[in-house]
Amino acid sequence: MEIGSYISAAVAACSLTLNGYLAYLLRHKRTQVSRDDDMRVRLFKLKLALADTRLVDIAPHYEQWEYGFQSLKELRTAAVDCNNLLQIAPDGAVSRDVRDAVQQLVDDIKSLYAYRDSYRIFSNGKVITSQEKLSKWKDFEGAKHALSLLQTDYRKNIPIINSHLTNLH
Repeated sequence: MEIGSYISAAVAACSLTLNGYLAYLLRHKRTQVSRDDDMRVRLFKLKLALADTRLVDIAPHYEQWEYGFQSLKELRTAAVDCNNLLQIAPDGAVSRDVRDAVQQLVDDIKSLYAYRDSYRIFSNGKVITSQEKLSKWKDFEGAKHALSLLQTDYRKNIPIINSHLTNLH
């Protein structure tokens, strides 16, 4: 019985060591071309998702929230996917300003997305275009503010993302 516990401990130790080594290889030993291609693709998907939504350029009080939350879902997926890759990239592979720009957009998107359920309960599945009706939504002002922050940060950060994409080509 005692030998079995020693063998079991040795196997566990070997497994942990091997997993640690493989994690190191996956993070640090990928070819630069592969890493750059991944970054380029994910940044470009984020840029396309931002371009495909009117959220970044429509005045918050004119937003049709039903459609905005639908496009925000796709935008959130692209932003989180991009951010996840940038946050694990080796130091020096991505500048801090690009990481911060994408992280700020992710945070803004998440803040705005937090109002989705509140809107769905309020709208009861209907598209509401009347400003009078929308003003009765308890989170209307908060959602407008969150959208305004996303738009401001988009205008501030999209040149940083574009510059990085240009440098990856």
